[in-house]
Amino acid sequence: MIAVLGFVAAIVVVASAVIAVSARDARIGIVGFTLASAVASVVADPLPAAIPLLFRIVAALFAGFLLWVTVRETDTRVGSTSLGWPVEGLAAATAFAIGLAPNLLQTGQAGPDTAFASGLALIVLAVVPVMFARDAFRLGMGLLLLLDGAALVRVGIAGTPAPLEQLTLGILAIGVAGATAVVAFNAFAVSGTLDLAPGADDEP
Repeated sequence: MIAVLGFVAAIVVVASAVIAVSARDARIGIVGFTLASAVASVVADPLPAAIPLLFRIVAALFAGFLLWVTVRETDTRVGSTSLGWPVEGLAAATAFAIGLAPNLLQTGQAGPDTAFASGLALIVLAVVPVMFARDAFRLGMGLLLLLDGAALVRVGIAGTPAPLEQLTLGILAIGVAGATAVVAFNAFAVSGTLDLAPGADDEP
């Protein structure tokens, strides 16, 4: 039963992450990220203890709230890549399938294949915003997805994180979201946009 729930949760995580990076309205992207980050915490076998799990979920919700406040006070017309959701979805599905392929990328895993696969998909989705985004919001979104992706890959390889590690992941998510908010507000105050490189296109 846990394996089935983990697979469903992994699908929800990847689909939500695709929405996060491809939505044209930043508010929709934030909903996608928040759902992906919150559900990612349950893609583990065995499940984390109740208190660390609750902290991770609350941290995901708070990180999403910080992003929501940021775009509410600045500009909601951000949050997507130029690739579009079909390309992003195909890339994520391919990475997910590769992550599930037996003996292809992993040996002697302590955690579930679904965690490794969904983590790999999130890392692939984070590449474009982290490498090429020139506005503060999209860069922050990419870094948050990269953090969740790396955490899921670690779960797939080494098993369910200890409570202290869960605490660290939650604090890091809040920290990245808070830093994104600070940079975004400063950029908006200077140029009236979230663009970190005024006059440049969002992607090459």
